[in-house]
Amino acid sequence: MTRSPTTPLMPGQWIEPRRPKPEPTLAQRLVDAINKGRHLAELAAEVQALDLDLTDHTIAVLRDRLAREIAERQDLSRALQAVSDRRAEP
Repeated sequence: MTRSPTTPLMPGQWIEPRRPKPEPTLAQRLVDAINKGRHLAELAAEVQALDLDLTDHTIAVLRDRLAREIAERQDLSRALQAVSDRRAEP
């Protein structure tokens, strides 16, 4: 159906179709995995198998972020263990 200049638009015709989201880069996936603490083992295996195209600076930043995440999780784990230990005391 061809629309003439005088034919009104039907509902939805003025909306552009959704474009598929581009696949995230490895760097984006690494940042997301570090932030969420998920899929780290899978990414570690993928990183081992690849020759990364990341700069040394980017790798250093990601490693620093991961180190901070690990430290924060360990702090939380110690705090929870202390609460558990106090509850177990007679």
